[in-house]
Amino acid sequence: MDTSCQNTISGLLRPPRTETVEHTITGLLAKRADLFNEAERIRDRLAEIKNDIGALDRTLNVLGYAGDLDAAMPRQKREVSSAKASCPARSVANCATPKGSYPAAI
Repeated sequence: MDTSCQNTISGLLRPPRTETVEHTITGLLAKRADLFNEAERIRDRLAEIKNDIGALDRTLNVLGYAGDLDAAMPRQKREVSSAKASCPARSVANCATPKGSYPAAI
């Protein structure tokens, strides 16, 4: 390979900003904390909603509603996926596969 080609290739690649992954780890820890806090807010909101539904149910009963409240609720099929639930911690990367495919064997 001639030097002009090598200079062109080396000009396209940027050197790494740091020699370690400390910035990556710090960023991932911050994202993890954000998600944890968001999950806590969602749990709190879900508790509020469940309390409100309970109050509505009691009010409907006081007013004489005799129907099946559970049957009156719309139900949607939902798919909840959790890499933690379906994969051991050491192989979470293997579980990041497209839908319908299988993770690599452990």
